[in-house]
Amino acid sequence: MESSSVINQWIPVIGTLGGALLGFIAMFTTAFFKQRSEHNKAEQDRTRARLERIYELLIIINQEMGTSFAQALSAVKNSRPMEPRERRVGPAPLIELEMLINLYFSDLGNERKKLLESVGAFEMKRYSILHTDFKKESSETKDSLTKLFVHLNADVRESIEDLKQSVVNRVIS
Repeated sequence: MESSSVINQWIPVIGTLGGALLGFIAMFTTAFFKQRSEHNKAEQDRTRARLERIYELLIIINQEMGTSFAQALSAVKNSRPMEPRERRVGPAPLIELEMLINLYFSDLGNERKKLLESVGAFEMKRYSILHTDFKKESSETKDSLTKLFVHLNADVRESIEDLKQSVVNRVIS
């Protein structure tokens, strides 16, 4: 008899401890998955913000390269001197773009490399004619330089569009 009364006394204690354990497990599991979800959401938000910044930088680079292209054509065709670029505060768009891709999106490295090569080729040619007086140059030389700048500018724009498309594809997926 005594053993059944001892067991009867322990049943509420065991039920209480079991309920407390079950409540703890439920609360811990809920908190764990909520924190994990918030962490994933914050990481997705940071990734999206970085991709949006890369896209913004590509637009800025496209505008700056368009200005450089117009100045180069004006220098060649109309013999107008090119004006130096104004100093900027903070890193140049190409530097910031390279930093973001290298740090966070290394899978975009091929597109980045293509962009840097095309911008480099354009700017090297642009700087090579910076102090050239085209009043003395023949129309054949001017035409050949114009064609070269059109080709180099098309390469830059194509590489910008390729990188923009890669960024859009990452945002969509």
